[in-house]
Amino acid sequence: MIAGRSNTEVAHLLFISENTVKKHLNSIYSKLEITKRIQLTQKILPNMLIP
Repeated sequence: MIAGRSNTEVAHLLFISENTVKKHLNSIYSKLEITKRIQLTQKILPNMLIP
């Protein structure tokens, strides 16, 4: 997601359907209480940077 890939691109890379990608993303969004992909990036990116 952070690499800016679309759901279709992610599905192709993982050999799964685009629908499966969407379902997993919706599950992640729900658990993190977010609604948009940019919010996911904002939550994940700070944890990926080395202090």
